[in-house]
Amino acid sequence: MAIYLIVGQPRHGKSQFAAKMAYDYHVKNLEIQKK
Repeated sequence: MAIYLIVGQPRHGKSQFAAKMAYDYHVKNLEIQKK
């Protein structure tokens, strides 16, 4: 669902929210790769 928000509706006032979710997702992936 989060990815759909980022890809589907980036310009409806939720761009900052989607960007934060994308960043959190990116950080989680980096932490998983370190282990």
